[in-house]
Amino acid sequence: MKDKLLNIIEKAKQGNANAQYIIGSHYYFDKNDFLTGLYWLRQAEKQLHENACLMLYAIYNEGCHVKHDKKKAKHYLLKSRLQFYKTEYNKAFGNISKLTLLNDKNS
Repeated sequence: MKDKLLNIIEKAKQGNANAQYIIGSHYYFDKNDFLTGLYWLRQAEKQLHENACLMLYAIYNEGCHVKHDKKKAKHYLLKSRLQFYKTEYNKAFGNISKLTLLNDKNS
């Protein structure tokens, strides 16, 4: 277990957003180390990690070990929605591009 955690921490340090989210959640909720948890969640959020943005929204919206801040909460919620729409757009665009290529080949 310790080796796995150290591996995730190393990936987080290398900039892996998913690892940053996992470590941030671990420190915040499992270890009750709120400063370290917020640090890693914010690192993931900077890379538009959707779940990190949603986690930060919930933390600030509820004032969970931070000052209750509706403005920050809304910022993180909007950022998570932006990432969601970008992902969905890319999926749709990718599918449209594949269809266009198929139609071009069949013409």
